[in-house]
Amino acid sequence: MPDNPPIAEPLPAQGSAEMPWATPPTLPPTDLPYDDGEKMGSPWHAHTLSIVAAGIIAARGGRMEDYYVGTNMFVSFSLEQVRTADYKGPDIFFVDKVDGQNPRLYWAIWDEDGRYPDVIIELLAESTEQEDLGKRKELDERTFHTENTSASRRTSSGCSAGG
Repeated sequence: MPDNPPIAEPLPAQGSAEMPWATPPTLPPTDLPYDDGEKMGSPWHAHTLSIVAAGIIAARGGRMEDYYVGTNMFVSFSLEQVRTADYKGPDIFFVDKVDGQNPRLYWAIWDEDGRYPDVIIELLAESTEQEDLGKRKELDERTFHTENTSASRRTSSGCSAGG
């Protein structure tokens, strides 16, 4: 039997001299950092993160099936952020209507079908209050489209003060 001739010539490789306009897209990385390695500001912060996350989970029936609660982990939201290594992680965040049983080291918007946190909670400390209420609050409102409803911080007496 004679060999059948090819139906069409194969296309040149993307980005080759024959197709310089067809450069392959840059894919998001999958090996992102998930924390900054720094200890929490105080034992109060570490305990409060656990208590608030446990409270959210308990209020939702004890199962993380259709929502996710993240604590002290980075949220990656753009390739520019990755290029500049400008990682920010809210103390606590909540995302509704996602698979909460999927284990995660970080939250990458592109891995989560474009889902941003629905709620972000920052625990204020005197050492981080200025940044949390300035640069981070602006990022949360501008990029994540969250609204600031209130802020509180732990005072030296251990009580919470509205802000």
